[in-house]
Amino acid sequence: MLEQGTPAGTQAVARRKAGLYIHATVYAAVNVLLITINLSTATGRLWFQWPLLGWGIGLLAHAAAAFSLAGRQGTRRQLRRERRGGARAGARL
Repeated sequence: MLEQGTPAGTQAVARRKAGLYIHATVYAAVNVLLITINLSTATGRLWFQWPLLGWGIGLLAHAAAAFSLAGRQGTRRQLRRERRGGARAGARL
Protein backbone atom coordinates (compact mmCIF):
# COMPACT_ATOMS: atom_id res chain seq x y z
CA MET A 1 0.00 0.00 0.00
CA LEU A 2 2.44 2.64 1.17
CA GLU A 3 5.88 3.08 -0.24
CA GLN A 4 8.78 2.45 2.11
CA GLY A 5 9.86 5.55 4.01
CA THR A 6 6.49 7.25 3.58
CA PRO A 7 4.71 8.15 6.83
CA ALA A 8 1.31 6.47 7.13
CA GLY A 9 -0.61 9.75 7.48
CA THR A 10 0.94 11.45 4.45
CA GLN A 11 -1.62 10.07 2.01
CA ALA A 12 -4.54 11.19 4.18
CA VAL A 13 -3.14 14.72 4.46
CA ALA A 14 -2.53 14.85 0.71
CA ARG A 15 -6.12 13.70 0.07
CA ARG A 16 -7.52 16.39 2.40
CA LYS A 17 -5.48 19.09 0.68
CA ALA A 18 -6.44 17.87 -2.80
CA GLY A 19 -10.10 17.90 -1.78
CA LEU A 20 -9.73 21.47 -0.55
CA TYR A 21 -8.06 22.60 -3.80
CA ILE A 22 -10.82 20.98 -5.87
CA HIS A 23 -13.45 22.67 -3.67
CA ALA A 24 -11.74 26.06 -4.10
CA THR A 25 -11.53 25.64 -7.88
CA VAL A 26 -15.21 24.74 -8.18
CA TYR A 27 -16.08 27.65 -5.84
CA ALA A 28 -14.21 30.10 -8.07
CA ALA A 29 -15.64 28.75 -11.34
CA VAL A 30 -19.26 28.65 -10.14
CA ASN A 31 -19.07 32.10 -8.59
CA VAL A 32 -17.60 33.63 -11.75
CA LEU A 33 -20.58 32.13 -13.59
CA LEU A 34 -23.05 33.48 -11.00
CA ILE A 35 -21.50 36.95 -11.14
CA THR A 36 -21.67 36.91 -14.94
CA ILE A 37 -25.32 35.85 -14.91
CA ASN A 38 -26.24 38.45 -12.30
CA LEU A 39 -24.49 41.33 -14.04
CA SER A 40 -25.83 40.43 -17.48
CA THR A 41 -29.47 39.99 -16.44
CA ALA A 42 -30.32 42.16 -13.44
CA THR A 43 -27.76 44.88 -12.93
CA GLY A 44 -30.12 46.86 -10.68
CA ARG A 45 -30.35 44.03 -8.15
CA LEU A 46 -27.09 42.43 -7.14
CA TRP A 47 -27.54 39.04 -5.49
CA PHE A 48 -24.32 37.22 -6.36
CA GLN A 49 -22.67 38.20 -3.07
CA TRP A 50 -25.04 35.99 -1.03
CA PRO A 51 -24.05 32.62 -2.55
CA LEU A 52 -20.46 33.90 -2.62
CA LEU A 53 -20.59 34.62 1.12
CA GLY A 54 -22.44 31.44 2.12
CA TRP A 55 -20.25 29.10 0.12
CA GLY A 56 -17.17 31.06 1.20
CA ILE A 57 -17.96 30.28 4.84
CA GLY A 58 -18.19 26.60 3.94
CA LEU A 59 -14.89 26.80 2.07
CA LEU A 60 -13.21 28.40 5.08
CA ALA A 61 -14.53 25.61 7.30
CA HIS A 62 -13.15 23.06 4.83
CA ALA A 63 -9.76 24.81 4.88
CA ALA A 64 -9.74 24.85 8.67
CA ALA A 65 -10.44 21.12 8.74
CA ALA A 66 -7.84 20.34 6.07
CA PHE A 67 -5.05 22.27 7.78
CA SER A 68 -6.07 21.89 11.41
CA LEU A 69 -3.84 20.68 14.20
CA ALA A 70 -6.56 18.24 15.27
CA GLY A 71 -6.12 16.39 11.98
CA ARG A 72 -2.40 16.18 12.56
CA GLN A 73 -2.95 14.89 16.09
CA GLY A 74 -5.22 12.20 14.68
CA THR A 75 -2.50 11.23 12.21
CA ARG A 76 0.06 11.02 15.01
CA ARG A 77 -2.27 8.80 17.03
CA GLN A 78 -2.79 6.57 14.01
CA LEU A 79 0.98 6.29 13.49
CA ARG A 80 1.48 5.30 17.13
CA ARG A 81 -1.23 2.65 16.88
CA GLU A 82 0.29 1.22 13.71
CA ARG A 83 3.75 1.13 15.26
CA ARG A 84 2.45 -0.66 18.37
CA GLY A 85 0.44 -3.08 16.26
CA GLY A 86 3.41 -3.73 13.98
CA ALA A 87 5.72 -4.33 16.94
CA ARG A 88 3.28 -6.83 18.44
CA ALA A 89 2.84 -8.65 15.15
CA GLY A 90 6.63 -8.84 14.71
CA ALA A 91 7.05 -10.19 18.26
CA ARG A 92 4.57 -13.00 17.60
CA LEU A 93 6.48 -14.30 14.59
